[in-house]
Amino acid sequence: MQEHHPQEEEYSFYSLFIPLTKFKAVYIIALTGIMVFFNGLFNPFQGDDIGQIVNNPQIAKLSNIPTFFLQSLVYSGINTIKFLHIYYKPILFTIFTLIYSLFGSNSFPFHLVQLIFDITNSILLFFILSKFFKQGLSLFLSIIFLVHPINSESVIYIADMQEVLYMFFGLLALLIVMRGKNSLHSYKRLLLIGLLLLCSLLSKETGIVFSLLVPIYGYMFAKSIFKNISITAIAAFVIYLFLRFIASLSSSSTIMSLSPIQQASASVKLLTLPRIFFYYINKFLLPIHLSIGQDWLVKVADISNFFIPLIIDLLFIACIVFIGIYLHKKRSNSFKQYIFFAVWFTFGMIINIQIVPLDVTVADRWFYFPIIGLLGLIGLLVTIFEKKISNQNIKKTIIFIVCCVLVVLSILTIIRNSEWQSRFSLLSHDVKYAQSPLLDSYYGGMLILNGQLDQAKTYLDESVSSDPRLGHNLNNLAIYYEKKENESKAKSFYLENINLNSDESNSYVYISYEDLAHIYLDEKNPQKAKELAQKALVLAPSDIHATEYLAIAEYQLGEKNESLQTIKKLYTYSPSPELEQLYFLISSNKHFSLNSQLGSTVIY
Repeated sequence: MQEHHPQEEEYSFYSLFIPLTKFKAVYIIALTGIMVFFNGLFNPFQGDDIGQIVNNPQIAKLSNIPTFFLQSLVYSGINTIKFLHIYYKPILFTIFTLIYSLFGSNSFPFHLVQLIFDITNSILLFFILSKFFKQGLSLFLSIIFLVHPINSESVIYIADMQEVLYMFFGLLALLIVMRGKNSLHSYKRLLLIGLLLLCSLLSKETGIVFSLLVPIYGYMFAKSIFKNISITAIAAFVIYLFLRFIASLSSSSTIMSLSPIQQASASVKLLTLPRIFFYYINKFLLPIHLSIGQDWLVKVADISNFFIPLIIDLLFIACIVFIGIYLHKKRSNSFKQYIFFAVWFTFGMIINIQIVPLDVTVADRWFYFPIIGLLGLIGLLVTIFEKKISNQNIKKTIIFIVCCVLVVLSILTIIRNSEWQSRFSLLSHDVKYAQSPLLDSYYGGMLILNGQLDQAKTYLDESVSSDPRLGHNLNNLAIYYEKKENESKAKSFYLENINLNSDESNSYVYISYEDLAHIYLDEKNPQKAKELAQKALVLAPSDIHATEYLAIAEYQLGEKNESLQTIKKLYTYSPSPELEQLYFLISSNKHFSLNSQLGSTVIY
């Protein structure tokens, strides 16, 4: 009978980690990423995924890929230079097109590709941090980056794939610079770095942070390559500006309502800034009650929303400064590393604190870059204190606590993944914590579809009270009154949206016209319905419902030929059996009622 040797089992277990090789670290990171995000791989398309993938004919053809680099969308309603406000992310849509061409409209491969990029980013981060810290600490910091719940949105929301893409190209460029200091006079190597920096920018304009960070690294740690790296980064940025300018000349417009932070005055933005900064630090330290679509503002300098966040922010910044001063005086060999990561964190926060107003007030995905700077600062502090601890029992206790932290963060992320399993589960959770008129309106619309009308009205009233110019909250409230058979009240809310937002090209004004046309068709007033449908089509020429309402109104007014032409036009870009049936009924002079399935458009 074979003897049992506990020491052999212990050796076998520890041999998985000790000695920690780079191959083992890569394996651990990859396995951890798959385990933590596995339950998110099967989530359906959500939110912007529908417009960017499911209902986007452009990604259906590989031949469209060149057009992504030469044209884009520009947001109406933003009265500044068109060049600045185009939605220009050609690499993102190229990746979408490649995935779609292989797998079609199936969310799983999109999630899988996004996860692969995120895991790869964590591996690249491990190699970068290994240039500054021991491999064990680098692995720990990389896994925190991988499993931290504040980064989960960047991994499980397909429309946010731009985050993992620009980070991938940027981190790879930085790693090549760090590993090849002596070979960066090679034009081939410089060309590769420039191409990666350009791809980072083409994935998302936030990639500019790497065009700044890479030369800064050269200046601080390898002055001999600083000039070459700077010229390469500038060249990549100039090419990006040129391509973006070309795209802005041939961009098609899309209508988008402005977010509260974009509409806010300079004083309100200034009052909101401390709470924005505090939000990210708070969610890094205590990553619970996460939510998408946060549109809150701080309009008054009160204690809870302004002074307390401001004091905490100043204390946090003071700690960073004082630690830097300490390192400069006592540990000058660590000071440059500290400054590098402090600059990394600062760049990341500058682009997030609404100096240039963004589409929401805060978003977890935007911390995907600055969190690395913060982790680097933490890594330096751990290195300093580790040298002062000689007691092995204390070290084992710290390691145990670290493992517990990683387990807790992983569990929180797995839970967050599960909240994305349906539109209803996501909204029903996030609406509790978002303080967002946007989510209040979306959730209210979903409650209408579920027949929970009284509950829906509560959320819609709150949304309209917070931001009546949002547009679809007024439309959803009008639909609530339609469901309550109060047509006059419904009309008043549709008209209110038209009057409030017609001068700003709000994307939901045309829906108000469209839904009013639907009401007047029900009320046997085809002349009024025709006028309203035509107004809707001026704002949205390819809108299916408005075109169909126009055809029905024309037929009811005795304009049979015009009605048939309208249906033919609609059928060319949206063929369906329902349209064929409608064409048959009109051409045969049949009497029919308005299709009940074409009810007013609920936004959810």
